[in-house]
Amino acid sequence: MYQQITVRGKRKRIYLGKEQMALAKKLAKKAYLEKRNQDIQEILSGIEAYKSVFNQNHEQGRYLMKSRTERLLEERPGMRNLLLKEDQYEWMNAPYERLSAFEEGRIHFVSKDVAVRSKSEELIMITLDRYLIPYRYDCGVVLPNGTKVYPDFVIKHPRTKKLILWEHFGMMSDPEYRKKAARKIDQYLSAGLTPMVDFIITCETDKVPMSAYSAECVVKWLLR
Repeated sequence: MYQQITVRGKRKRIYLGKEQMALAKKLAKKAYLEKRNQDIQEILSGIEAYKSVFNQNHEQGRYLMKSRTERLLEERPGMRNLLLKEDQYEWMNAPYERLSAFEEGRIHFVSKDVAVRSKSEELIMITLDRYLIPYRYDCGVVLPNGTKVYPDFVIKHPRTKKLILWEHFGMMSDPEYRKKAARKIDQYLSAGLTPMVDFIITCETDKVPMSAYSAECVVKWLLR
């Protein structure tokens, strides 16, 4: 094998003997990777060229080029009117009393500034954002009987303006957790709230986890 070097502005080939086998292997690998990288760059250029033509000439491509808001407006024509109701989003972003306990458990970041305690709560929050439903996370609420609770989410229905509580119970495989969940549900029932009317309940176990599809089904049911 030969190595190409430059001496006083001139290219020279130097023979690499057996004693320089390690260097020869490195040079061979470098040459291979350079050619491989060139191939990859050509493939990527071809993909970009195809995407450009596809996006200009096909309906699906034009759809993918649109912003998230534009897509949502196409999927849900009535969403344009909801976007104009800024009072709902002012409510969502206004200061409110938050649950101070379990702050250390908020380790799942939905965005740079927003963190929740579980992946399932993250799925719920992302779905609510996707459907432009105003909500508050860990917001203090006084029930009709005067009891104060901190549900996972308080939703403001975009059409009726009704406040709906959403509790997600994520460890229902644990017997002790189930007992606490039952006490919390009974707390809502004792205050006169009706399940799936005044408050939503979602659950998961180790074998049946929450999914994005489940969260979307609940939200679509909410918007019926």
